[in-house]
Amino acid sequence: MTDNWPLTEQSLARTYRSSYDDTYEALLDYRRVQSYQQSHPDAGSYAVANALELPRGRIRGWMDETMPDALKGVRRAEELGWFDIDPTDPDSPLLEAFIRLLAGIYAGGSIRSSGWTPHWTTNDPINRIKQALDTLGLEYREIHTQDAQRATELVPRNDGSLLGRALSVLGSPTQSKNKASIDALPTYLFELPVEIRREFVGIYIAYRQSGDHRTISLQEVRANSYHRDLANLISSVIDEPDSVTVGERGIYISGKVRDDLDL
Repeated sequence: MTDNWPLTEQSLARTYRSSYDDTYEALLDYRRVQSYQQSHPDAGSYAVANALELPRGRIRGWMDETMPDALKGVRRAEELGWFDIDPTDPDSPLLEAFIRLLAGIYAGGSIRSSGWTPHWTTNDPINRIKQALDTLGLEYREIHTQDAQRATELVPRNDGSLLGRALSVLGSPTQSKNKASIDALPTYLFELPVEIRREFVGIYIAYRQSGDHRTISLQEVRANSYHRDLANLISSVIDEPDSVTVGERGIYISGKVRDDLDL
């Protein structure tokens, strides 16, 4: 794992709320308590609190087999291998999976403000979204299938909140994506192997493309700076980068890009 991969136990822990200003500090204190208990198995909460200079009320529950919610999330992510990703490895299935899901959120999904569970609309690239969830060890289901007034969506069946938190750490918006306040893509995306960047671009275009065989149009209500970022990312993975232009309402791409990206 290298420094430019944002998903770590620290960053994931900090998506949880706690009485601490920094939730990761709660994990460190919890581990201190557990370590002290192992060395002093007969010590009561008063003795442990005094020894570690922590409030007794805070650690009493930790000594009775409860743990911070953030630690539960961190441990589950560790089980799934999510912290072991090498962002320089173009053949990493986990890296590819996360980037596919991230692209799907930016282009055709959302992470709700309550619950953290991500949703993807069942559009053209949905099979690649399903494959990514499989790779991450997550089951999924489709919702709103019988509701003519709502789009059918794909959601994780298990660990949905954990995945949403992980995607938010990777830069996914957790509010309405149609607001101009989304003004940039995560900078680390531009440092990923070209094969992985191509996955992001391919899924994004598959979700958002319109136009004819000569021109692909990506029209969204986003900040101009975001459109420039996206255009630069697309240009970085195709043979003819000059075929990508930014207009007032979005991005325009030569239809030949479909062949480059196997769309």
